Amino acid sequence: MSLTDEKTRIEALDTNQSFIVQAPAGSGKTELLIQRYLKLLGLANFPEEILAMTFTRKAATEMKERVFHALINAQNTQHPEQAHERLTWDLAKTVLKQDQLHKWQLMDNPARLRIVTIDSFCSSLTRRMPLLSRIGAGLDIQDNAKSLYRETARNILALAESETNPYGTLVRNILRHIDNSKENFIKRIVQLLQKR
Repeated sequence: MSLTDEKTRIEALDTNQSFIVQAPAGSGKTELLIQRYLKLLGLANFPEEILAMTFTRKAATEMKERVFHALINAQNTQHPEQAHERLTWDLAKTVLKQDQLHKWQLMDNPARLRIVTIDSFCSSLTRRMPLLSRIGAGLDIQDNAKSLYRETARNILALAESETNPYGTLVRNILRHIDNSKENFIKRIVQLLQKR
């Protein structure tokens, strides 16, 4: 899909279809995602119905800022001349009409825009269902999970002490192949978890 072709951009805004967009940096992927988000928001009854997920907090923040900036521009500026900017402006105008019609008050409450990381979305689901997730309270996202990986590796290593646990037999077999080095075992398990 060429993001510079206006026809392709409009096709990508078809909310009845899904798309995979692969393009180099600076080609307009984020703008296309923002346009699609605005298009869906313009069809929603509540802004919370539309969810956009990214991998990083930085990307989520940038997307949210750009959506909000598009709404501000649609309130305060004239119709842009460039086609891609005009499309964003038109979509933002539609969202502002929905905002007014349904009394969303997005300009006063931009937190209603659900643009989040995959981790924070999953975390919100498990916090809503602590019994079903079997995680309970106190869930937290770790940016650097190496200490958790080491703790997990030590817990796996502790299985070697069990004669009845079938995993204990597997751990003992692995230890035999690495000269019974517990530190080497922990190191390898941490590396495995980091790469998963």
